[in-house]
Amino acid sequence: VAISIYFWKTQELKNLSQLYLQTESKAVADASESEIRYRGIYNALRRLANQEAPNKAQESEEWGKDTAFLIDSFEGIKNIAWVDKNYVIRAIAPRQGNESYLNQKANEIILEPSDIRLMVPMYEGTELEGFILGTISIDVFMAPVISGIENDYMLQLSNEGKTVFTSENWKRPNAGFVVDRTITLQDAAVLNLNIAPTDGYLNFAIADARTTLILGLLFSFITI
Repeated sequence: VAISIYFWKTQELKNLSQLYLQTESKAVADASESEIRYRGIYNALRRLANQEAPNKAQESEEWGKDTAFLIDSFEGIKNIAWVDKNYVIRAIAPRQGNESYLNQKANEIILEPSDIRLMVPMYEGTELEGFILGTISIDVFMAPVISGIENDYMLQLSNEGKTVFTSENWKRPNAGFVVDRTITLQDAAVLNLNIAPTDGYLNFAIADARTTLILGLLFSFITI
């Protein structure tokens, strides 16, 4: 019986240790994937800033086509605006629902708690002529990242101490199994990622070790 209990506790510690390592690996992978996806958005908006003639952006057919393509191609982009050097919005896409922002200051765009702004400068030669302003919804942006979570993990994102995203299965996690990672979104924000195994996944690791105890006690009973 003593030997059975020893093997049970040893197996339980091993399972929990492996679970923590798996959670760390998941955190690293999710943070890395988020940064890679964000760089795709950042580079796309930077190319848009480089190719648009600032004084014609609001009238250009290419502007409409380019912005529509970017919004369709990158999950998380809510809208894209051309802002002059006085921070006044001269063009915005999609137009529907955003017309009221035209000729308003960029800070007039209403942000949801989970929204962040990315502002990329536009130059004509060496002169600053304005900015490409992208509004990114973290809820939508993170959707592909959390699609593989299922019932095993739960995560939460915060920006400057304010929670900006919480997975639907988030519950108060076991403190010993929470892994923190930083997600750097260039020129936009630095997010803190908290990820932890769900209670069900944690209990599964414990129950798996308990099988060792049950088998050991059964063997002891047979031996006696």
